[in-house]
Amino acid sequence: EARPEPLEEERGSSAASFAGSRGVKGSTPAALIVNCPTAVGIPPISGEYLLVPGERPNGMPLWKLRGAEMWLYCGTNQRWYVGGRDAKDWKFQCQAGFIYSESVANGSMPDRMAGGWARFQGGVFVADS
Repeated sequence: EARPEPLEEERGSSAASFAGSRGVKGSTPAALIVNCPTAVGIPPISGEYLLVPGERPNGMPLWKLRGAEMWLYCGTNQRWYVGGRDAKDWKFQCQAGFIYSESVANGSMPDRMAGGWARFQGGVFVADS
């Protein structure tokens, strides 16, 4: 299951997982760690995502993968996505990414989402188990 979590906690799964937050508990995390299995046809998305100060596409925070053009953002449908250059070029006014939260954010940060995540694999999105 893909889910962001506080750095001080370690929660894992066989699919994608998130660890998060440097900063005050309950606030917007300054950094999130994403761990996701590699899959044919998609770029690596695992690593440390750093908060982009002053950027709030669709009214929610934005994080960028350190050293790569990958972004963790809230899409126009209020689900969290990890997307690439296309999402950035579209100014995050989209619903595009390699993984996404199946639940609507409703103001929740990615490390606090209830419900599962889906990832692109073999040409289709599959729910994490």
